[in-house]
Amino acid sequence: MNKIKEQCLYLDRDPKKFLRQLALLDGLMVFAAVLLGLYLKQMVLIPIGFALVLVYSFLSLNSLQKEVEKRQDEHETEFIAALGVFRVYAANKFNVYNAFAETRDFVSPWMKEQIDILLRDMDEDKSVTPFIHFAKKFRPLIIEQVMTSVFQIVDGGSLSPLMQFSILFDHFAENHLKEEMKKEEDQLETMNVWPLLGAGLLAVAIIIGVVQIIGGVINEL
Repeated sequence: MNKIKEQCLYLDRDPKKFLRQLALLDGLMVFAAVLLGLYLKQMVLIPIGFALVLVYSFLSLNSLQKEVEKRQDEHETEFIAALGVFRVYAANKFNVYNAFAETRDFVSPWMKEQIDILLRDMDEDKSVTPFIHFAKKFRPLIIEQVMTSVFQIVDGGSLSPLMQFSILFDHFAENHLKEEMKKEEDQLETMNVWPLLGAGLLAVAIIIGVVQIIGGVINEL
């Protein structure tokens, strides 16, 4: 339950509203299955209805998880874009604060908000803490290392810390690109399975229909 709450809050959704809607739809499906089963005198529809409820609940929760992962991927892509701009300014002798301030004009609204928080925290705290807090907004642990290397870049952009940052940043960006390509390949493979799954469900529906017809014939004998 806590995980669902965290996922909803991450997506700026109301967890209670999400759970109420899920419970309501599950209840309606159970009620419809029981009512239809009793009306048609086909008790097999009741367990089928419960099975559909379980499938629907699973798909809803899985969809929520997928949406969280998609949002996390988008934020990681935004991070790569923002730090790419930051590196250009840092390489041109901008200090860390001013490089981030200039980067704000080239990023998404969400990333701009995160950079604003970072700049505000940097005004109040000259330690590495603001950079660690910024890194925790993202999923990969390597981002914390990247931001720590950013903190080590001194005013004027000394060569060694800037090179260290570039190496870590390029490594993360390359791995992120590979992971995104792998996900796209997996999605294409999954799409190839859907026709087979549809054929299987159709076969199950036909079998259930045949069994019901035979049962009706036997009852009339």
